[in-house]
Amino acid sequence: MSAPRPTVLISPVNPSDYASVAEVYLRSFETTEILTDIYPPAIQPSMETRIALNVQERTKRYLEPLNDLVEVKATIDGKTVGAAIWLSPLDRTSTGGDSLPHEVEIEQMLAAKEKEAGREPWEFEMDKTIDKEFYAKFKKTMKEIRKNWSKGAPHWYLSYLFVDPEYQGCGVGGALMKFGTDQADEAGLPTWLESTIAGRPVYHKKGFEVHSWCEVEGEKFEGGRLRWPGMERKPQAVKQ
Repeated sequence: MSAPRPTVLISPVNPSDYASVAEVYLRSFETTEILTDIYPPAIQPSMETRIALNVQERTKRYLEPLNDLVEVKATIDGKTVGAAIWLSPLDRTSTGGDSLPHEVEIEQMLAAKEKEAGREPWEFEMDKTIDKEFYAKFKKTMKEIRKNWSKGAPHWYLSYLFVDPEYQGCGVGGALMKFGTDQADEAGLPTWLESTIAGRPVYHKKGFEVHSWCEVEGEKFEGGRLRWPGMERKPQAVKQ
């Protein structure tokens, strides 16, 4: 007789959670395709340094209003074992999926503040851990694929989801996924995500289908390119 699954609790991520979330994030993606291309293992500092840099990045990222970003953590017996960032729906049909006027204002304000204040030492250290050329192509490709799919129509977007390797198979990923898909179903809205090749069957079981493929060319990739699927989930009837 198999042991019962542990209880997984989902709650918002607070600043006091940044370090524990960062550690799980880094551990869960250490051997994951795409993430190892963004953060090449050969140039990574110690785990302690990477956690500290990640916390600094998170702190800066959340200083400014991001009205559509929802980050939640999964805990078992009080321990953080996973997290997810969801972007809640905004209607961008007026811009075809590009940033809305108030979002452009925020982006310009942040750029002006950074130019005035200059970059902090930790940001230069972070630069050393990233393949910046690949990362820029990666972000641009995902943004274009999602924009072409949605045309700016409201939807829930799973930006990322990760689970502590020691707790995979315990229902953690499913609980983090359900947080967003339940709200999408309640609103009658579709859901979008980008997956690794390995993660594709997992998301397929949750109702996602491949809509289109993201591609980045490069000599270091097998066959000269890296591909990963953009997947959509249509809204499902809410069980009464």
